[in-house]
Amino acid sequence: MPPTAQRVALLISFEVEPAKFVTDVDNEAVRRRIIQALSVLTDGRSPLIKIKEIAIGSDRAGQGFRRVVFQDLTKNTGIDQTVQLS
Repeated sequence: MPPTAQRVALLISFEVEPAKFVTDVDNEAVRRRIIQALSVLTDGRSPLIKIKEIAIGSDRAGQGFRRVVFQDLTKNTGIDQTVQLS
């Protein structure tokens, strides 16, 4: 896993607890917490990543996910990267 993707995964893991329920209100709260957690990488004069998409949901009962699709601006490749956590 590239270093920037590791940072994204660790920031989400340690700063954003999964929602207890899969509802629109809870998912939006998790989405806001993800944006806040990643602000150290997205804000400032030289942002390190550009968030493309944040998805929160459930593939099956009792199994939720948090997915972030982003571009690593330090590499200038234009390739989207994905980090998904349960």
